[in-house]
Amino acid sequence: MSNRMNRIFWLVGQSGTGKTVLGERLHKFLTTEKRNWRRDVFHLDEKYIRELCNNTDYTKKGDNLNTTTIQLMASMLYDAGCDVVVSSISPTLRLRESFKESNPNVVEILLHTDSPRETERSFNPEFELPEMNFIDINTTKHKPDKAFSKIINLLTKSDKL
Repeated sequence: MSNRMNRIFWLVGQSGTGKTVLGERLHKFLTTEKRNWRRDVFHLDEKYIRELCNNTDYTKKGDNLNTTTIQLMASMLYDAGCDVVVSSISPTLRLRESFKESNPNVVEILLHTDSPRETERSFNPEFELPEMNFIDINTTKHKPDKAFSKIINLLTKSDKL
């Protein structure tokens, strides 16, 4: 069994960039990874957290409340020794950077695309790009398998997996 610390993998980006699909894939990978077999893994998806908390406010205030709620849930699971995968737009840079500063085992993964997918609802005009300590994945020309492989390769290279 690996001695690595547990992590919070935070997939951020606009709608339609693959956060949920890739978050589900990462969750499944971490759950079935042999070196990780004794660690519980949870996937917190923005849509379901909004439903759980009855947060239908998509203004900046509602988005920030949702991000803060997810951060609290992720922290609680992390403190219990679990790996956590988060899939959330989380538009406010200040909230994300503060969370990373308070927990160095948060791995922010920015997913972005040059051309929105058909399933995309709308871009959040208030989304702020990360500035430091993040993994950058452009999903424009990649199907989920290829994008997932890129994530795993970059996590492995940066010793975050």
